[in-house]
Amino acid sequence: MKSTGNDKILKEIEQLKKEISGYPIGSISRKIINGRERYYHQWYESGKTKSKYLKQDEVETFRKNIELRRIAEKKLNELELIIQKSE
Repeated sequence: MKSTGNDKILKEIEQLKKEISGYPIGSISRKIINGRERYYHQWYESGKTKSKYLKQDEVETFRKNIELRRIAEKKLNELELIIQKSE
């Protein structure tokens, strides 16, 4: 019976991994350049910080997607902890 519960959790873990891969990594930074706000998507890749300018109409979508990724990652960590404890 325990393995059925684990199977359900393992399926949910796989689904979360797929979901997470569709969201952007990193964060959004705000800079003031010549008195104007500029937003950048920043992330680490191969040990280096990468940065990409975001147009004003992209900022809110990126912010929401980054937050959704964090929520999904937190849920994934919780499920993986449950699996570890059950072994």
